[in-house]
Amino acid sequence: MNTLTKLIIIEAVILGLQIIMYFGCEIFQHNFHNVERPIDKKVPLVPWTVSIYSLWFPMIALFPITLYFFSREVYLMYQIAIVISNVVSTIIYIVYPTTFERQAPPDTFWGRVLKFIYAASYKGINCAPSLHCVHCYITIVAALMSVSMIIGLKVLFIAIAAGIIISTQLTKQHVLIDAITALPFAAINVIISVVIVYFYNGISLLEGLKL
Repeated sequence: MNTLTKLIIIEAVILGLQIIMYFGCEIFQHNFHNVERPIDKKVPLVPWTVSIYSLWFPMIALFPITLYFFSREVYLMYQIAIVISNVVSTIIYIVYPTTFERQAPPDTFWGRVLKFIYAASYKGINCAPSLHCVHCYITIVAALMSVSMIIGLKVLFIAIAAGIIISTQLTKQHVLIDAITALPFAAINVIISVVIVYFYNGISLLEGLKL
């Protein structure tokens, strides 16, 4: 089995477990807390930004595979941070379930696309911290840490990640507190992953997988 195939399998497993945990935790949720604040009412709904928001899943699928070929250490740091984020956020969503009432999209092309995205979110819960934003913050850090990554790719992934963070607000998929709480949450997970990789020889994990 070649390296690319192994990376694709690893990514499929991580994303598969992420989906199971994200939607599976809804079974255990009760007493939802509304995280919307008056300031969120001042953020406009811009339906076309759903086109940027929709880049999230392709980004988290393709970025780590790309990252591996430039820096195995940063790749491992990224994956550990992502896994920690997925597990801990699931616990947070169960202990403190969050939601808010989304604004009805207009009856336009992008409005209908946005309605589809809302429907795909199922119950419109699991808001804070925003897992979209958490993954984007980690992507930005990993891209910056990868010294050998081609500058064009680095700028592309950082721009996409930053655009997705902004789009979570303009699509009304999240409110400000979701994006704000995601930042320190992502930072803590990155620090933990860096400690594991750089101080406890975490690279041996990749060697064990012959990557």
